[in-house]
Amino acid sequence: MYSIILDTTISATEKVLFVKTKSDIEFGRSFDQELKALLNELTFIPNSSKIVEFKEEVRKRALII
Repeated sequence: MYSIILDTTISATEKVLFVKTKSDIEFGRSFDQELKALLNELTFIPNSSKIVEFKEEVRKRALII
């Protein structure tokens, strides 16, 4: 998640969503629930190629069912 936040090719909106998710997880919220919420929010905005790769990797690893 850190590498995506630091990536200069993602949009400002994508960055905000990732920073919020990271903060919520660090605050103690459920990783799985926050990741699901992030993926849901990302479906409503255009995604950069880095975000598309991230979503595919999450689905490949079956972190989200």
